[in-house]
Amino acid sequence: MDIPTEEHQPDWKSLQRQVAIHTETLRKLKMVKMYRTKNNLLDLEVLIEKWRSACQTALMELHQRLPEPRPTMGTLITDWKIDPDLLNFDPDGDSFT
Repeated sequence: MDIPTEEHQPDWKSLQRQVAIHTETLRKLKMVKMYRTKNNLLDLEVLIEKWRSACQTALMELHQRLPEPRPTMGTLITDWKIDPDLLNFDPDGDSFT
C-alpha cells in the first residue's frame, strides 16, 4: 500500500476514522442480528410467562408456610424488593392478575 503524502495526510486520517466508525457500526448490527436470530421473541415471551407463573406459585406457597400473623403478599413482595409489575401483582387487590 502506498504511504500517503503530507498533503493527503488529513484525508487519510479522516478516512481511517470513518472506516473505524463503520466497522463498529457493522459489529453492532451483526450482534443485533445474532441476538434476534438466537432469541426468537415469541419464545422469550413463552419463557417469561413460565417464569412469572413459577414465581407466583413459589410466592403463594411461601406465603402459606409463613407463621401467623402473616404479612400481606404485597408486603412480602416489597420486602424482597421484587418489582410487582414483573409478577403482574395488583397491590390494591393484594393478588396476582
